[in-house]
Order: sequence, then C-alpha cells, then structure tokens
Amino acid sequence: MRKHFHIFTVICLWVFMASGATAAPITVPMLDDTAIYNFDGATSINLNASVFDTQLSTRSGALWFNAADTASLQMLYEEGGRINGLNIFIDQGQVKVGAWANRAGQWLSQTITTNQWHHVAYVFDQGQFSLFFDGNQVQSVSTGFSTIPNHSGANALGAVNGWTLVGNSPSEQLGTSSYYTGMLAGVTYDNSALLLADINDIASRTIPNPVPPAAVLLGSGLAGLVFVHRRRRHT
Repeated sequence: MRKHFHIFTVICLWVFMASGATAAPITVPMLDDTAIYNFDGATSINLNASVFDTQLSTRSGALWFNAADTASLQMLYEEGGRINGLNIFIDQGQVKVGAWANRAGQWLSQTITTNQWHHVAYVFDQGQFSLFFDGNQVQSVSTGFSTIPNHSGANALGAVNGWTLVGNSPSEQLGTSSYYTGMLAGVTYDNSALLLADINDIASRTIPNPVPPAAVLLGSGLAGLVFVHRRRRHT
C-alpha cells in the first residue's frame, strides 16, 4: 500500500519595515506556522521575490484572515501587475480571488464576517480557477487561458504594491493602495494544483485552533518577519 505524507518547506523569508522597505530573500531552515500579523491599515509587506514572477500553468495560494473592516476594498495578497497576475482581496462584505492573463481574467467571491477568522484559497489548474473557503470548494470557472504568463510586477501582503486588477474594466486597475486592517496568518504558496484535502490539511497546520496567539502589530516604528512557504506532497 502506498503511504502519503506531507512536508511544508520554507522557500523564502522577507524582512520588512514599516516604511515598506524590504531586504533580499533569505533561505531559512524552519517555519513558524503560528505567526500572525496585525495590519494597521497603513502598512504592507512587499514580497520582492522571483518565485512569484515566472509563467505558470498551475498555482495554489492560501491564507487565514480576520478583517476588522469587510466593507472597503482591501488587498490581502497580490502578485504580478495589470497585465498578468493573481490576488486575494476584500470588497463589499466579500473575499475575492482573481486570476488574469493579458489584462482579462476571472474573479470569484464569497461572503465573509467581520472580526472572524476565515481560511481562503485559490487553485489555478491549466485554466480552471477555483475558490475554496472555510473547508469547502465554493466556486470554479474556466478562465479561457491555460497559463498565466511571466508577471514580474511587484508583490505584496496587506496592500497593492505597484499594480493589480480587481476586474476587467479600466476603472478596476489599482495602483499602490487598498491597505488592509486586520490579521493575516498561514500564508501558503504552492506551484501545483492542490486538492480540497490538501487545502484543509494546510488550514489545520497553519493556525492554532480555536484561539490564535497574540498578533504582531505592524505599524509606525515596528519591524518584523514574514514567512511564505511552499508545500510539497510526497508519496
């Protein structure tokens, strides 16, 4: 009988400052899966790393969030720019995930609750784009493109760094803006198309249950660390 086991592998560690300045990525030997970061609505973490920039045909991303404000548009995670990219954001009481290529894309959404922990994930699988929320796959759509081309624009947690899209109209191109107020945890990246069981496994491993530890406040004069990790599945 084949046995399946899972390994979480750190790919990069970023050092950030309240000013948004970043250091070069540093490979680290371990991961603090319980790290939680409390964004103050004026601070973001810039993810300037080539691991997010190359052409892809499969990609998965996931994170835990607890939003103090669910009405205004706030970026949780974004990679790429106006032409090609991926993102997760909050707007008008919903969490949304997006994938686009050559300025055209698809966005999926799910209603959320203020001041409550939620787990959200997306999977891009050779053109099929899916939204996972709190343990369930809730939406899936064919994007019309099988790959997301190279997207070397800036990347970030907690705001737009550079440019991103939140829809297909010209007015839905966002420059640096949309700062997040609330907590993030368990930010996960994988360059394969994860299954629901994989995503729920990640969710159970990346945040304490039911009560998280005290969060690290990101604000004026503070500095800290963020870990982004890739999950590898072995058989």
